[in-house]
Amino acid sequence: METFLRKQIGGLLFDANERGDGKFFDPSFMEIERILEIERSSAYPDTFVSSKKAHTNDDKDSDCQFLVKWKYISYSQSTYEFESDLISMNIEYGDCVESFFKNEVKSRL
Repeated sequence: METFLRKQIGGLLFDANERGDGKFFDPSFMEIERILEIERSSAYPDTFVSSKKAHTNDDKDSDCQFLVKWKYISYSQSTYEFESDLISMNIEYGDCVESFFKNEVKSRL
């Protein structure tokens, strides 16, 4: 226990040199595995989702939301994300939207 407590410097278990590059966030967690649901805007219900147009205003009411299952993260940690946020963070989602619509059509047959 004493060795463990000696390594804790300022509340951190390891210092920057012991951690390596110091990254605490794995960028692979920002890859979309699947879109589970799409909620279209109530203001623009007929707007096609994959517009790829960056939204210039902060009005989230005109934005679509996706229920996203992220790669390497469990389904229980899926999150709703605004389309404009995905665009601004340069996260590829177009293929997942197409896949969602293909699966939706198949489920109706």
